[in-house]
Amino acid sequence: MSSHRGNRRKSPRVFFTLKQGKSARIVAAANPHQPIHSTILNIGSGGVALALDRKTAGDIRPGDRFRLDIDTSDDLLKGIDGSDMVVKYVQDYQIYVNLVCGGEFVSLPSRTRQRIDGWIQRRLLAGKT
Repeated sequence: MSSHRGNRRKSPRVFFTLKQGKSARIVAAANPHQPIHSTILNIGSGGVALALDRKTAGDIRPGDRFRLDIDTSDDLLKGIDGSDMVVKYVQDYQIYVNLVCGGEFVSLPSRTRQRIDGWIQRRLLAGKT
């Protein structure tokens, strides 16, 4: 991974391991009956990074648009369930089972962005990055 990408981030993020990550699906408007199962690796008010199973991910490219569906009882994450995102990057390292896909939220209300930022700040202060 390039440190250059990290310098472009506009908001702090909370990171999860594959085991800690929240289960989610991304759904393309063009193919709503074939959701792609994923795990949230990190989240910020600007977007998410997802681990996608290479076998089911298909041909995802930067610029593709998806809806993010999250399996959660967490009130904060419920707030972004159903949000639209645009793919910003895809990392495909052949030695790994998963692809990593970074998505930017599209038209996320500012109130929701503020809730995410507050949630991240509380986690960071509690030492949960």
